[in-house]
Amino acid sequence: MSTSEPVAPRIRFRHALASVRPEIERIPDGELVQINLDIPTAVMTAIQQLPRLRELRSRVCELPRFDVETFDKLEEYALALGQAHAQYQATFAPPKLRRDLYFALRERRALLVSDVRALVSRKVIDGASLKQLKGPPGHKNVAFDVMLLCALLRKHWAVVENRTAISFQEVQELEALAQRLTVVAAERKHVDRVVGAAARLRTQAFTRFVSAYDHARRAVIFLRWVEGDAEAILPSLYVKRGKKRRRAAPEKPGAVARDIPPTQRAGSIPGTVDAQLAGRAREVRVEPAPPDELDPFY
Repeated sequence: MSTSEPVAPRIRFRHALASVRPEIERIPDGELVQINLDIPTAVMTAIQQLPRLRELRSRVCELPRFDVETFDKLEEYALALGQAHAQYQATFAPPKLRRDLYFALRERRALLVSDVRALVSRKVIDGASLKQLKGPPGHKNVAFDVMLLCALLRKHWAVVENRTAISFQEVQELEALAQRLTVVAAERKHVDRVVGAAARLRTQAFTRFVSAYDHARRAVIFLRWVEGDAEAILPSLYVKRGKKRRRAAPEKPGAVARDIPPTQRAGSIPGTVDAQLAGRAREVRVEPAPPDELDPFY
């Protein structure tokens, strides 16, 4: 949790990712965690709770064998995840140019095939070359079919010029579109590699963030066990917030709870502090729930 001079938010996010990138890129594939929650919401949750965590830091430092460094870097990990997510989204969006070119050329290819077949049927030109047409779908097939048909018309233009509705200018335009689609489609593999790298970096950032967040939650739950307000200080990321928590109502004083409150139960995943809390639910005696201190922002 940084205490340095304030920096512009956009720059802070980039700086955070640059700072922890060497660390998170060392996470092996076998340890990556599947992204199973909304990243912007998770990042905002962590950032909003930072003031409460700073208030507890002095007590956290007193915990034996506790990794305070990871606790302190939660803010940095959250910002880094936000930046990695933004970069992934920027590269993931499919290129509109390629899509528009493909559909425009596919439609005009159909008309071109129809016009050329009419010339072949009337014995104006030889149709042997038409056997080489691949046909849609596919960027490559559409582009090369159009280039083949245009080359055929060029070859026999002196004969077909006055026997078809196609103009020579249209032939030139179709050739240019086909060549452009070929180049754009060829660049697709490079784009896919960029998207793959951005996706892996985002997953690595997510893995480090949820690990640090869970690490901080363990400390908060331990320190605020008696007060019972750990969820208000650092809520689970796997809980749909905005609804009031129901109070546990044991039938008799000192009765054992049948289950843990929804704020601890929902979304628990194996290996996390939430899952461990769920496993201990039957051993925990019910205490009156603290007032709901959830941020009304949600």
